[in-house]
Amino acid sequence: MLRYVGKGNWITGVPARDLTDEEVEAFGEKWLVESGLYQSATENAAEYSGTEKNVASKRGGRLNKALGHGGAVPVPGENKD
Repeated sequence: MLRYVGKGNWITGVPARDLTDEEVEAFGEKWLVESGLYQSATENAAEYSGTEKNVASKRGGRLNKALGHGGAVPVPGENKD
């Protein structure tokens, strides 16, 4: 399991939420963690209280934030046009 720490940013095609072990295996743990949007659920577990998840729920579940670049994080290995 990986914990989502992206604060509204996302990778196209990848859920902007905590990922199950099956999802981590399907997408690839290494590049998910390297994106900076996800971290091991055991990493800093004592600091995590679920606050981010509660805030997202109060916003109607909308995690995509309009940041000058749309909030999307480039997928590693994709060609930048």
